[in-house]
Amino acid sequence: MTIVIQGADIDEVFYKVARELLRAREYSPRGLKTKELVMPMLIIENPERCVITNPARRLNIDYLQAELDWYLSFDKNVEGIKDYASMWEKLADLEGCVNSNYGEIVFEQELENYSGNQYEWALESC
Repeated sequence: MTIVIQGADIDEVFYKVARELLRAREYSPRGLKTKELVMPMLIIENPERCVITNPARRLNIDYLQAELDWYLSFDKNVEGIKDYASMWEKLADLEGCVNSNYGEIVFEQELENYSGNQYEWALESC
């Protein structure tokens, strides 16, 4: 059964997802307690209001902008992002790189069974 979570903006959807997770059944894969929503359908009525402003999230707008710029650069080296979040330096390999920069995957890699990338597929799917 698909769970549908709908809200006016990302804040409302975030709140509703958190509420659903509190109600969700607990699992213990590998002995670690966790909860999950499997394949939920999230509907944001006003996608232009897509930055979470809930103070409980403590979202750093400067970091958000730096991370977006880093993703769009397709650069796997953490040199440009580590000043905004030191965790990236801890995750990097000996060359200072991580496999967590999704820009290239989203915007350049061609999908199987589709003549385009993930971004083009998402736009066409709307």
